[in-house]
Amino acid sequence: MSKTRNTDNQFAFDLDDAVDIDTTASASPSLDSSLALNQTETVLELLDSWQQAGWIRPLDVRFARLIQDLSEEQREALQPLVLLLAALTSHQVGRGHVCVDLATLLADADSTLSLPPEEPIGILPVQTRQPGPGDILARVSADECISALGRALAVSDGSHTTPLVLNGTRLYLRRFWRYEQQIAAGIVQRLAQPSVLADPSSPAAKTLSQALDALFKPQ
Repeated sequence: MSKTRNTDNQFAFDLDDAVDIDTTASASPSLDSSLALNQTETVLELLDSWQQAGWIRPLDVRFARLIQDLSEEQREALQPLVLLLAALTSHQVGRGHVCVDLATLLADADSTLSLPPEEPIGILPVQTRQPGPGDILARVSADECISALGRALAVSDGSHTTPLVLNGTRLYLRRFWRYEQQIAAGIVQRLAQPSVLADPSSPAAKTLSQALDALFKPQ
């Protein structure tokens, strides 16, 4: 049976919508990085431990949990890798980036994400060395990421209302993908408009020429 993306109503979510954030999660034991992507609960435990150590925000963890909750409602067999990438995309938005480029992420995850941070502000002390994103993603390829994201109901190419948008190798929160599309469309529209400066005999072109001559007098 083929998968149907009934996404006009499901997953209609933007990151800055109101969500309840639980900052009282209990400490998680050190996780084996080689097993972290085997189960969704293991990924969520890993994200909880990063949040407790001050590496990522509670909102990043809650976003991943929301993706899991929505997928369970749709009875989707969600791959754990999708939850990790969702949280990391949210983390990058918190750092001022509009997306995560998967190729750049996999080439050097810790540097791309600035994890672990130089000054973590966790609510719990780190008792053991935490496996970082670079450890978890060390054996993951871009093709594996794209394949997992392509099968997830929470991800689309932008043609459906989904929390995440995959454009080539760039993974966006939908809102920021939409902003980028609007800016690109505005630039294209302006470039398509005829310029009054194209005619050197026009008043605008003459005014500009005179101003440039005044600023940069011919030798």
